[in-house]
Amino acid sequence: MISTILPGTPLFVAGSGHRLRGASEHQVQRVCEYLRDWIAQLRNLQSPFEQRVCGFTGGSFRSLRIGEDPVRPFTCIADFHAHESLTLPPSELASNPHLAHLVSAREKKSYSIHLVHGDLLLHNILADSDLRPAGIVDWEYAAWMPEYWETVSSSRGHYAYMWRWKDIRKEAFPGYEAEVELDREVQMSHGE
Repeated sequence: MISTILPGTPLFVAGSGHRLRGASEHQVQRVCEYLRDWIAQLRNLQSPFEQRVCGFTGGSFRSLRIGEDPVRPFTCIADFHAHESLTLPPSELASNPHLAHLVSAREKKSYSIHLVHGDLLLHNILADSDLRPAGIVDWEYAAWMPEYWETVSSSRGHYAYMWRWKDIRKEAFPGYEAEVELDREVQMSHGE
C-alpha cells in the first residue's frame, strides 16, 4: 500500500455530524459516482488467493463486523459463512422460516472474492470543501472477501439508518439487500 497525505476532511466527524447535511443533490450524486468508481476499481483486482477469504497479503484479517481480534483466513466462502459471528443457531432458523430462507439462499449463491476496504463509511471518505471526494483512508480492514462484504460492512449499526448515507450506500453499492438483511438479523441475534 502506498500512503500519502490526501487533501480534504472526512465526510463524518464525531461530534460534528456528517458534512452531507447541507449537500445539494448534485454533490450527493457526485459522492455516489466516485464511490461506485472506486468500488469498481477494487472489484477489477483479481485475488491471488483464489476463493480464500483472507487479509490483503493472504493471512489473517481484521473486521469490525466480526470482532476486534484478527480473524484467521478461511479456505472458502462456505467456511467463512459458518463462522460463529456470521450465522444463527439452528433453533432460531427452525422457528423463523424467513431467516432460514435467507441463510439457504446465501448458501446456494456463488460469490466471487473481491478486495474490499472493509470499513467504507463516511469517516473514511475524504472530500474537499465542495464535497468532491478526494480519497479513502484507513485501510487496516482491507481484505479479500465475498463480493457482498463492502455493502454489508458499510451497513452496520447506526450507519444502516443514517440520513443520506443509507441512500448513498444503496446507490453506490447496489444489490445484496438480502445479505444486508441477514447480517442485520445475525447481529441482533448476537446482541450487537
